[in-house]
Amino acid sequence: MSAADRGAFAARAVVFAATAWLALTGAWMARHTYDDVYIAARYAENLAAGQGMVFNPGDRVEGASDLLWVLVLALAAKAGSPVVAAAKVIGVVLTSVVPLLVFRAGARLPGAPWTGPVAALLCALSAPLALWAGNGLEAGAQAFVVTLAVLLALRETGSGFPSAAPAFLAAALLRPEGVALSAPYLGVLWWRTLRPGLLPPQARRSPIRRAAIATMVVGLGMVAATAFRLFYYGDPVPNTWWAKEANPGLWAIGRGTGYMTDFVADSGGWMLVLLAVLPMALSGGVPGTSPVGGGGGIPRSSGQGGNPVPVAFATGGGAFLVAGVVAMQVAFILYSGRDWMEGYRFMVPVVPLLCLLVGSGAVLLYRALGSLLAPRRLDALVVLAALLFAAVSVNRLAGLDGRMGQYGKSIASGHAALAEWMKAAIPPGTLVAIGDCGLVPYSTGFPAVDLQGLTDRFIARHGPLEGARHVLFERRPGILVLRMKVREPASGVFLHHSPFQVDGCISRDPVLGRDYAFVRAWPYGPDYDLHLYVRRDLARRLRGVLAP
Repeated sequence: MSAADRGAFAARAVVFAATAWLALTGAWMARHTYDDVYIAARYAENLAAGQGMVFNPGDRVEGASDLLWVLVLALAAKAGSPVVAAAKVIGVVLTSVVPLLVFRAGARLPGAPWTGPVAALLCALSAPLALWAGNGLEAGAQAFVVTLAVLLALRETGSGFPSAAPAFLAAALLRPEGVALSAPYLGVLWWRTLRPGLLPPQARRSPIRRAAIATMVVGLGMVAATAFRLFYYGDPVPNTWWAKEANPGLWAIGRGTGYMTDFVADSGGWMLVLLAVLPMALSGGVPGTSPVGGGGGIPRSSGQGGNPVPVAFATGGGAFLVAGVVAMQVAFILYSGRDWMEGYRFMVPVVPLLCLLVGSGAVLLYRALGSLLAPRRLDALVVLAALLFAAVSVNRLAGLDGRMGQYGKSIASGHAALAEWMKAAIPPGTLVAIGDCGLVPYSTGFPAVDLQGLTDRFIARHGPLEGARHVLFERRPGILVLRMKVREPASGVFLHHSPFQVDGCISRDPVLGRDYAFVRAWPYGPDYDLHLYVRRDLARRLRGVLAP
């Protein structure tokens, strides 16, 4: 076996090991489920049952942000699969393919042919990617789709159908902010139409047509999705956007900056940033300005007459494309602010791309140090660094697993126990108002109002005070579950404290004491417990059931 064959075998072995490890850790972390998973599951089950893509039958409000994910889960429900379990299986399977996609994409970035194997290994060791592979939300599937879109973009030739466009459209349908991820790809395609002299004759045939087709695929797809939302929900954007992102304010930028700072610190510190920047700094290429596919052992496809037809992005240009997609996701995070969930959910869709940049930078740094250090010493340092990084990554995964385990215990003592009590004590069909609008409505089947506004247009578009009055005076739920802590200071006067604005406004409104009777509280965690109130007319009818 030649040296080249041994290298190719070693690269494939690394990718196989990375895929197996990510599948294993993803399946292990699938034991954990966030409350939000049950929101998409309820939409999917209602759709599969013929009640429409709604949270409450008859009430058309888009309270889920993952349109395409809901459709996929609805197909699973229609086939008879348990929706939450199907979501986890699909997520693990798709995420497990990511190391292979990263390996293929790495062949078209600076540092090839070793950029791909290194990036695949980094993906496998990513604790956030393992968590979101099997948690049940769309983040793992989004990472797969975004990585596939970038791979297809890097493999495109200068002619033919722009194959990356449908994948970028799928990313936009999985999450609303996903449409921004296609901007670097479409921008480069249109920029190249202004610089045709940079392209060889074979790739100069129809750059405008290709750019127009790609734009039409993404644009018309989004127009169709928007038209569906307008027709079905009466709103061009998901209701979740109004509830979370409509007016983020400058404070969101500060929270988003803190979120990104924490992510960088947990992922390798400033060394992560340095390695991610190296492919652009050392390649000397920008999209379309250098012979695409040249250098680094990157393969070329053949055109007519045996002439090479370059792929659409140069080695340096490919790095700029990858960095551009990552930058768009970071811009969204800075705009929207911090996500409350563990594992940096908002960064997970571009974690494989970040691994590509870091892997490329690591290979380039290795080559640069090769002229300064003896080969054996350099290889020993690389092995030591790899073992240290692997140990740190496994430790982070164990810490994440522990925190998610504690979250699961809180959900069991709070939401799951509350749901079981409600099924036994409360008449079916009773309207419930609750802030954590996932497991409790999903398990009980009761119609529900989300106090954060996800499933209620009025709360989503108005402030907390107006939202609280809307719940108490207009919706008048039979069951009201407030997330708060009751504290007794030295004065002996009980104080109700809630970290959530609408819950807090309701707890301070005198109408709560007048129209609702407190029943009991279920323990959740240090920040809040679940306090259940029953509307007094309903409480009188259920006096025997509610009595302690």
